[in-house]
Amino acid sequence: MNIDRHSGTFRLLQLGAIFLLLGAFALRARSQDPQQQPTEQQPADQQTPRPVLNPLRGQSSAETDPKSAGCVSCHTAIDSATMHPSGTVQLGCIDCHLGKADVFAPTGAAAGSSGYQEAKHRAHVEPRFGRDARSSATPVRAYARWMQETADWVQFVNPGDLRVAARSCGTAGCHVNEVRKVRTSMMTTGALLWGAALYNNGAFPYKDPHFGQSYH
Repeated sequence: MNIDRHSGTFRLLQLGAIFLLLGAFALRARSQDPQQQPTEQQPADQQTPRPVLNPLRGQSSAETDPKSAGCVSCHTAIDSATMHPSGTVQLGCIDCHLGKADVFAPTGAAAGSSGYQEAKHRAHVEPRFGRDARSSATPVRAYARWMQETADWVQFVNPGDLRVAARSCGTAGCHVNEVRKVRTSMMTTGALLWGAALYNNGAFPYKDPHFGQSYH
């Protein structure tokens, strides 16, 4: 077969040969590396157990109650003491929201008193920006400022925020797969909603999406 040396076919063949040679050299080097040689599998009872990252599931109330004690001394009017009211999972407040559960509201102190405010600031995670410290609620129209906030503060306000969900809800033993799927879902990464809203309202002249927002 007559192959033009300048044709695309010849170049593809050259690239294929190069990749095959590189693969062969890599396999040979791996087979000669003593650190890559398979080792004899130890019996199960002699193997070192792999550490589990933040195993929140399986806790008892004796373990979780101290993680909420100081929090509920202030936050008394709450819907439920846990995000799992069925009782199937025991969680403390700081398991998800961080903060310090060993700081208690001063006895008899009014909500606006100096002692109460001091205890609140010691117990809460402090934000990087002073304007966010006025409330633990999600700030209105924070826009990209929160990209400069600490991960601890974002988790304190909203543990389900996709920027920190992997270290709260998505820890080992909890919702690992769910968090991973949500972070890569079309509803998280898709730009269709942005494109339709901007085009239909005359803010951008093209139908193809050019804008989006996803923190993950």
